[in-house]
Amino acid sequence: MKVDNLLLVKRAMKFMPWTVQPSDSVAHARTLLDEYRITHLPVLLKGQLVGIVSTRDLHASKLSRSVPAIKRVLETRPDRVTVASVMTTNVHIATPSDTLGHAASIMRREHVGALPVVEEAHLRGIITRSDIIAAFLALGAGNTMKPADSRDRRAFIRTPYRRAKRSHDIHAHGRGNHQVGQAGRGQTSPVGARRTYKA
Repeated sequence: MKVDNLLLVKRAMKFMPWTVQPSDSVAHARTLLDEYRITHLPVLLKGQLVGIVSTRDLHASKLSRSVPAIKRVLETRPDRVTVASVMTTNVHIATPSDTLGHAASIMRREHVGALPVVEEAHLRGIITRSDIIAAFLALGAGNTMKPADSRDRRAFIRTPYRRAKRSHDIHAHGRGNHQVGQAGRGQTSPVGARRTYKA
C-alpha cells in the first residue's frame, strides 16, 4: 500500500464515535467520557452535527467567567445542565479523504484537540491529536497499518469508539442538511459560533 494512502484521515480516525444530544445532561456526557476514556463527544440533533463537547467544557473550573450561573449549577447539579449550554457550536471538521497533515494543521491553527469526520453531511467518525501522533509513529516504525473497512473498523493500533445507542440512525436517517459536509477542508460547519472551542 502506498504511503500516501496511509496518511489519510480515514486510515487513522475512529469510526462510530459515542455521541450525545443537545438535550442530554452534562452528568450523562461526563459518564460517557469517563467510562470509555475519551475526551470529546460530537453532539447530534436528528442525525446532524450541531456541536462538540470536551472534558474541559464539562467542568465548571474550565468555563469562562462570563457564564457564572452555569458554573454554579455545574458544580452542584450537573444533571440539570444540558449539553447545549456548554457545547461548542463553531465546529471544525475533517473529511475522510483529508491528509493527516491537513487535519493536524487545523488542530494547531484552531487550538482544538479533535475533529469530527464528516462526509456528505453524515458523521463518519472522529480523529484526535493522539490518533495522528500514533499514526505517524506507526508509520515511522514500519508497522503495517490495516485498512479500516466495514468488516474491520480498527484504525492503526488504536481501539475504536463504540457506537452510541442513541445515534444508530446517523447513516440511515441523517438526510437534509448538506452544509456540514460541504464545509470540510478545515472550514467550520455552519451551526453557529457562540464561542471558540479550546482543546
